[in-house]
Amino acid sequence: MGNAIATPEARFLGVTMSDLTKYEFLNKMTLKATEVDLKRAQEMLNYQWINRHPEWVDELKMVLKLKVKLEQDTLQGPRLTFVGDYIKDKIKNKDWLP
Repeated sequence: MGNAIATPEARFLGVTMSDLTKYEFLNKMTLKATEVDLKRAQEMLNYQWINRHPEWVDELKMVLKLKVKLEQDTLQGPRLTFVGDYIKDKIKNKDWLP
């Protein structure tokens, strides 16, 4: 019998598709989504837990619409202190996904 571990207070703080509208330079750092990426995003839209969170649905729909993706490596940003500033800004504004 396994024990379930849950952390309902956990939030996703990483780079999101909606960051494209908040951080202009990220638009130059997108990667073309592959057919596998697009298929996976479409499959994820069928997950019950994702559908309980409209923020996640919006992020996945943006991938499908724009046919691009972002990865953590894009957070190198325009200056050396960007990652620290980015994280502080996201926390201060409570700009995370459930």
